[in-house]
Amino acid sequence: MRTALLAAALSAAVCATGAAGGEPGEWTKLFEAPTEQVGPRAFCKPLLLPGGRLLVWGGPGKAAARDWNAGFLDLAAGEWKPLVPRGKEDWLKARPKMTYWMRWGTGGKLETADGLLQPVPVQHFNQAAYVPTLKKVLYVIGDKSLLLDPETGLWEEFKPKARPPLVLWSALEYDPVNDEVVLFGGGACCAENHPGTWLFSAKDLDWRKLDQPLAEQPPARCNAPLAYDSKNRLIAVFGGDAQDRYLSDTWVYDCAKRRWRELKTNVRPFPRSAPALCFLGKHGVFMMGGAIPTVSLGPTSWVRSRGSFGEETWILDAAAATWTRVAGKFPAADWTGAVYDAERDRVVLHRVDGQWAKQVQFHAWKPSLAAAGEGTPDPGKLVGKYLPPEWYTQGLEPFDESAGEKFIKGLKPNEWAAVNPLRDGMIRTWGSAAIDTDRHEVLYWGGGHCGYCGTDVSHFSLKTLHWTIGFPPELPPAPYSGFYGDESSFLIACRSFRGRPWVQHGRVSYAYDPAAKLFAFTQSISEVPTRGWTYVYDPAKKDFVDVFEQPFIGGWAVSGLAVSTPHGVFDYLSPGDHPTKEVGLFQLDMKARKWTNLTGGKATAPSCERDRVVYDSKRDRLVLLSRDGGGKDANPAMYAWDFKGGAKDWTKLEMTGEPPAGFYRECVYVAKHDRILSLRGDGLYACDLAAGNRWTKPGPGLPPGIKGVGPSTFLGYDPGMDVLVLFPGGNIGPVGVWLMRYEPAPK
Repeated sequence: MRTALLAAALSAAVCATGAAGGEPGEWTKLFEAPTEQVGPRAFCKPLLLPGGRLLVWGGPGKAAARDWNAGFLDLAAGEWKPLVPRGKEDWLKARPKMTYWMRWGTGGKLETADGLLQPVPVQHFNQAAYVPTLKKVLYVIGDKSLLLDPETGLWEEFKPKARPPLVLWSALEYDPVNDEVVLFGGGACCAENHPGTWLFSAKDLDWRKLDQPLAEQPPARCNAPLAYDSKNRLIAVFGGDAQDRYLSDTWVYDCAKRRWRELKTNVRPFPRSAPALCFLGKHGVFMMGGAIPTVSLGPTSWVRSRGSFGEETWILDAAAATWTRVAGKFPAADWTGAVYDAERDRVVLHRVDGQWAKQVQFHAWKPSLAAAGEGTPDPGKLVGKYLPPEWYTQGLEPFDESAGEKFIKGLKPNEWAAVNPLRDGMIRTWGSAAIDTDRHEVLYWGGGHCGYCGTDVSHFSLKTLHWTIGFPPELPPAPYSGFYGDESSFLIACRSFRGRPWVQHGRVSYAYDPAAKLFAFTQSISEVPTRGWTYVYDPAKKDFVDVFEQPFIGGWAVSGLAVSTPHGVFDYLSPGDHPTKEVGLFQLDMKARKWTNLTGGKATAPSCERDRVVYDSKRDRLVLLSRDGGGKDANPAMYAWDFKGGAKDWTKLEMTGEPPAGFYRECVYVAKHDRILSLRGDGLYACDLAAGNRWTKPGPGLPPGIKGVGPSTFLGYDPGMDVLVLFPGGNIGPVGVWLMRYEPAPK
């Protein structure tokens, strides 16, 4: 009774127009409700169940207090009905204590309420399929396989003998020929960096990997839904997000042969991510619309460029391998899913405009197969997600290799001077930088959290005063698009399709090995809790060239304190909010690709995310700038690891003078003057090591207009060019570059 009353109330609040689907070729609004009543369930696949019920599972959001995690639209009645477990209708009023807020899919979390299993809602993209022989819905959430009984609202988890890798942005579709569910695409943490295709047997409740070679399957992609062609017994996929570009190819999976093949179609529609693809059974063709990629105009501005192609509706005749643009102005939304309602001969589209949508909508389209113009085809060139390497040099004169030397020579001592490159680099939010002392380049990487998180490494040359990158950036697929939000989902995938690391923050997570002339990147905040990874980056090739396991795992805030020395790269971790079991001082043998813990798995000196390790070349030692105590009682402290003396542990150093109230992570050692410089909001503090570690009050302040030092600030020093480098940081946009020649104050 209570459920019926709620459904009536929701229905009364709905804006419904054209319930029959309108005229052929028209999109009409079928259902609309505010998200306070019906949860948006963004990026969650709608499924058509027997009896004309359109099921969507996902978080209703905190605002939709009377909705439930699962619900369905009754297509005959035009009503939304929450799907609570049978006998638990009172949950709609007195909620059990469990999580409601939709997360952007992590590994999958299960909770029990009143003895019933209830998975925490996540955005599962297209990882759901109705299995008629089981009369249940299969969901793949992170590393879990779940079944939902849509009649009872009850969930169960099953433990298959084999299972796909922990996968995101993938797609599922039921194969009635073999009574299997096909899983294809997405990003995953696996050896090939591409999960390929997996098959779920409804009879055995088990998974197995398709035996077709990866090279013969569709290229890796995310957010590309599958749809089954009952006429030709094929499953089709179009386009998708390749992480560094958008795709426009069409592939079909032959269910009888269990083999993929590419369709060489007459035309390729414009590339896109997350198209709304479904098969029109009565017409024997596929319908497709969907999201058009975001196009960048540069690091200072982003525009959502949909144009007319974002409103086009297309149909595919798989047997003839032809795409045809047909009538129908596709509803402009990025997060959509479509099903075919055969009883009423219409397509029903679930539409949500973003994570914070105020309305949930369902639209209907009556098929019209007559051609309606040529439409917008693939432009025949890469449709990238952000600026490619050539953007940094196109239209510019050849770089002057002496420009930096001239600029630095003209600097006034202890005064910051802004560099204004002709092409700007991008701020790496909470990221970091390190200096290639052989090539005199600053490598800038990291990001995420609230800003840019591409896999590309930005090179700023101190010789030419220009930015460059080595490959097209790979950015997380929608809904993230590389900017703002909780990127916990893409961190599960660990690395991109091309084997490059995703990162959140970055902190002091990499350093240069001058002997090998390579960088070691220690990955931070992987959601795969059993291991960590070190990536080897070749600054000459401007790309990652290797990856190997490391014994520690970086965390949310503490990614280690990496430092460059003539003895190789060292990294220091102490207990913090990272899940690593092993802490202490690690030394990297780059040739052997192996880390050695020098402290026996113990962190014998305190440190946290705001600390820094520098290399004191005059004394051949590491110096840790840290703190003793915590909170208001914390005091700055310095510790040394003496290579020359064959150190086995850290030694605390005495300090004199006026040290800063606490060290921030931006500290450098300047061998020319035998001083450690520590950057604070009130300027540079200097420690004269030869004078008994004597600290002096700030000398040079921050550049004009720079208000403080934050988690995205970087301070570096290139001894070969004798110059300090400052990136003030920020949240999003172009990164500022400032240079200074440091001279100590006269004694």
